[in-house]
Amino acid sequence: MNESFGFENASQAKLIRHYQTNLFAQKNLLLKIWFLQQSLLFGLTPKFINLKCKIRTNSSKTAVNVARTTRLKEEVKCDYRTLNKVNSLVKYLYFTLNSFLNHLEFSTLDCLFRDKLET
Repeated sequence: MNESFGFENASQAKLIRHYQTNLFAQKNLLLKIWFLQQSLLFGLTPKFINLKCKIRTNSSKTAVNVARTTRLKEEVKCDYRTLNKVNSLVKYLYFTLNSFLNHLEFSTLDCLFRDKLET
């Protein structure tokens, strides 16, 4: 990729790589949030939220279900916080790269990265 665009220095290449990495992280976070919200919507619990109770009473089952739901909601909140940080970084990198590269170079790179996200 560096040969075809002829970057002036290594810092531009690092910024481009950082931009691409954060675009992929943004997409993955959006997919994870969607999955967690669908789990909440349909009342399912993902395997990574594994809460068990040795006592088998109705109140303990209710408490475990409430704890699972609460944990799932906290996970969604945490992912939204992370997504906000990634969005801010992507925006910053977008404007930084747009100032370094001319419009044609940047739009070509951006299209390449976004096409890779779709596949």
